[in-house]
Amino acid sequence: MRFRHNTWSGGIHLKNSAAGFSLIELIVVMAIMAIVAAIAAPSFMQWRQNAVYREASLNLLGALRKARNFSISNNREYRVEVQLSNRRFRLLEGNLASNSSSFTPSSWYDFPPSITLRKNANCLGTADLTFSFNPNGTSTSDYICIMDNASPPVRHARVGIPSASTGRAVAE
Repeated sequence: MRFRHNTWSGGIHLKNSAAGFSLIELIVVMAIMAIVAAIAAPSFMQWRQNAVYREASLNLLGALRKARNFSISNNREYRVEVQLSNRRFRLLEGNLASNSSSFTPSSWYDFPPSITLRKNANCLGTADLTFSFNPNGTSTSDYICIMDNASPPVRHARVGIPSASTGRAVAE
């Protein structure tokens, strides 16, 4: 807004010098925004789905590493039980350093329904799996594949323990 002094009346009048947007300009901007959104939506959806696979693999990897670390530091046998058909896993603490007779389970972690789990390095196994960790750092060796629900399922991540002698968990 600009002030203009009117000399003949001695008063001050407001003059509107800022023009607004026309309806055409507004429609053009909205159309451009719609085109950009349409172009970005598929890649955003793919990024979001990949984030689900990444989060699932990191959660499982974290549980395996936690079990190994707890086993070493607490001098107890620990296990990570994975139920492939139910898409979930949990951590179990044994009562002894090895050959535990009872285990104290933690609560289950559920994978999202958009994920299919398979086991083994070739991602073909469908039976449930338990990783066992010993206080000396060793463990059982196997893999869990995190896959989509396509037919056939496509692998997006693989988490496991490649070497029983080290017991170190990795994600690929």
